[in-house]
Amino acid sequence: MLSNTNLLAILELSNKCLSVKSDAGDIKKVLDELLLLVPFESALIAYDNSSNLNLRSTTQVIMHGMSEEWCKLYFAEGLDKIDPILHTAQASNQKAFSWNDVYKHAPVESNKFINLAQDFKLNQGITCLYQNDYQENCSLISLTNINDALSQDHLHVLEHIIPHFHEILNHTGTHCRDKIDAPKLTSREKEVLSWIKDGKGSWEISAILSISERTVKFHIGNVFTKLNVINRPQAIAKALRYRLIDV
Repeated sequence: MLSNTNLLAILELSNKCLSVKSDAGDIKKVLDELLLLVPFESALIAYDNSSNLNLRSTTQVIMHGMSEEWCKLYFAEGLDKIDPILHTAQASNQKAFSWNDVYKHAPVESNKFINLAQDFKLNQGITCLYQNDYQENCSLISLTNINDALSQDHLHVLEHIIPHFHEILNHTGTHCRDKIDAPKLTSREKEVLSWIKDGKGSWEISAILSISERTVKFHIGNVFTKLNVINRPQAIAKALRYRLIDV
């Protein structure tokens, strides 16, 4: 049972999660406040547009105080296939858990992951995966190197707060989950697409940007190819979905 003080702090932190963007700076501020409730040295947040966290790219991971080399190694070596923390989270039914318990009962094939994690001093931690089956998306938080004072209260705090962290990643910003797997448009392509959204034709856009109409059509063709669409309304709809342009 959490204390009234902890419950009040969780409520205040939850309210803050409603107003922040998914930018790294805002996420860091929220993690700094979480640190007052749970003692940790570093944090990792991962997210996906599926309900079971399929890790495909480093763009799905946010790290706070953790080595960038670990993240690169994780994806380069395909460690998600033998990661006992990830596999436990996927089957945990949104319950937070301690790494110690997982490492003790990990299968032999996970030894490589455990040894590499320990090389990066990722010896202890707690993790929780939040799954929104209705929206078919999910978010995971791992708080690493929890000290020996780890308690059930720390696990409960993480369970209470992770749905609100999950919502941060639905907000506008660098780490908005809508940007996962988003096509890469150049700044000029985004500019042209924004003017199309405002109802401008190719000739008008060429005059506004001081480029030829032929160049405008070239950019539009590239946008159609990258977004896998066949007309302007489809391009606008898909770009808005990926938040490549502003509403």
